[in-house]
Amino acid sequence: MLFETLFASDDASDIPELWDYAEDPTVPKARALLAALKLPAPYERLRESKRRRGESPPPPSGNSRGRGGGGARILAAELVPAAIAIHERVDAIHYIHNRGLIMLRSAVPRILSAETATAPAFAKFPGLAESITALTQRRQNSQTFTYNAFATLNAAFGLAFREDDLGTLLSDRLLHEQVTRWRSNATTEIVLDGIVTSPDDPAHVDMPSHERTSRIARSQALCAFVMLLLADYDPALAEPAAVASAATAPSVVQFLTGPFQTMDIPNWRVYMTRWTGYIQRAAPRIWKRIGLREIAPPIRSASGAEILASSVRLPNGSVVPFRAPRNAPRPDEAVGKRIGAAAFAPTFAVSANKEWFRSLFDEYGVVSDAQRAEMEPLIDNAIAVNALRDALKADIALARGAVYITYDRLALMYYALRRTAESRGDGLWLYASGVGDAKLGAYE
Repeated sequence: MLFETLFASDDASDIPELWDYAEDPTVPKARALLAALKLPAPYERLRESKRRRGESPPPPSGNSRGRGGGGARILAAELVPAAIAIHERVDAIHYIHNRGLIMLRSAVPRILSAETATAPAFAKFPGLAESITALTQRRQNSQTFTYNAFATLNAAFGLAFREDDLGTLLSDRLLHEQVTRWRSNATTEIVLDGIVTSPDDPAHVDMPSHERTSRIARSQALCAFVMLLLADYDPALAEPAAVASAATAPSVVQFLTGPFQTMDIPNWRVYMTRWTGYIQRAAPRIWKRIGLREIAPPIRSASGAEILASSVRLPNGSVVPFRAPRNAPRPDEAVGKRIGAAAFAPTFAVSANKEWFRSLFDEYGVVSDAQRAEMEPLIDNAIAVNALRDALKADIALARGAVYITYDRLALMYYALRRTAESRGDGLWLYASGVGDAKLGAYE
């Protein structure tokens, strides 16, 4: 059961552990939340195996070092820019996708622009534009479309992605190996992408109650899992040789913060300060310090966009604010009047939600040719902003050799495409689909 359908209303009294943890994210409440959602806590199977055998479990077969995103990439370096250009367009379709085929029939050709702007990129992957277009013509929900598009792009780019259920002995071993690598450094930086959604954020005010609850449920489940990944780490669970070589002194973990986090979630820092503090108090012998590290603007992305204090300068020079002015008219008040760009330009912001983007492409599909021409720059900027939001955290992680943890498949694909043989850090995909269903994934 997906979290999207878990709650029919804002009343989640049947899972009080969700709200208890969201209000006060302690380690005991993290365990209680995962138990209530029937999701595994990290290392449980590893401990069971060790108790049964009376000894440390043997290491997993094969070479698992590539599971963190550091394995050999099949895609040739000269094809990477084309792959990223295509990825950007597919990511935009993913963001606006719904069952409204009328909108998609007008939006998809414009986003892909296979005959114009992105024609050279698609030419390097014959048949890919047609495959993506065919996927959008199926009557499927956005989750199914994204999964199928992800598989299609992986096949076209020659990337090998593997996912496993959380709570298996294999997934526990792989996670323990990763945290052991993090702890071998005096300091490990971590970028969380899409994991944190604090319940009291202003961004939730206008959300439908079921969507708000869905986002909070997924976020808090993932926050609880990552919390226990650090708080419950035990070097003795490793294979003996690894224990002997592992760092014995407590090390430092710093979660990176800055406008790339707070532009979407204003209360990110408040929530994370409490969250990291509880981990620190739970495992002082393992972690010398668990805290936040500020990455101050300006920050430049791999695309050339520049993140400023309260806005973004896109590669084409356009400046887009993080958040729209509070008194700006809502676009849905103008949609139906068919006034094109004038309905959307005042509310165009980095933090614009899916409804705003979908409304933009709805409007693009029904206005006159002259109005459509006026909308073209706004459409291009909207695609660029969407790509930036999903790429920037991966760019920062790669630039700093930080660990990158995301719940977004397409964001991890971007990380894998940008990664080089010299890159440090790990890339990890964690996804809580619903009650009793969570997965771990990485590129091999």
